[in-house]
Amino acid sequence: MCYQRDTFSFCHIKGLFFRSLIWVFAYIKRDTTLREWQAIKVADHLRVIGLPKPALKIAKSVFYSSENRRNKFWSCHLTATSLQYLSRYCESDDFFEQALEIADELERSFALQHHGKSLVEQGKKNLAKRKLKEALEIRTRLRHAELVHSTQLALIHL
Repeated sequence: MCYQRDTFSFCHIKGLFFRSLIWVFAYIKRDTTLREWQAIKVADHLRVIGLPKPALKIAKSVFYSSENRRNKFWSCHLTATSLQYLSRYCESDDFFEQALEIADELERSFALQHHGKSLVEQGKKNLAKRKLKEALEIRTRLRHAELVHSTQLALIHL
């Protein structure tokens, strides 16, 4: 992992390259689940480096075609966050709600946390606070200290 600000984009570009290679390998092996997972990871790197439109296209494609529950959740979650990056909040909210419906407990905490951040951007601080508190409860119950800390910071800065 890269933590220095100047190497952040380089790390994501490098990750994008390696995920793309794994995607090609999965395509050759005809491993649909792995190919979908790598597509999700490629899309996430694209979103982070500032390319939310191609990220959205890839994430939606996986979401609508996948039969794998985990891939369906993460592609739905990534669709929601990509829409958020594009300030398309109504659509983003709908995808966050769909993600919550198919999430396991830990995934639910991610969807709640990110939806909470999106709601803050929309000026809906009370609803954001409720989502973040629910995420905190889950993360505390599951004993994920780093995730608990992340959610606590988000609540402090509301």
